Amino acid sequence: MSRDSAAILAKLRNNPRGVRFSELSKLNAKGMAKPYQVRQVIKAIEKLEGTT
Repeated sequence: MSRDSAAILAKLRNNPRGVRFSELSKLNAKGMAKPYQVRQVIKAIEKLEGTT
């Protein structure tokens, strides 16, 4: 894991609400989200919007 990735991961753990999407996407080396990750993000957004 690169130093930048480690720093982003630490930031995620310490303050998950203070992470930019661009920082989160840097954690994925190939630039493509796995299907389960997409579902998790959608579920989290829906929960925040109160649609689930």
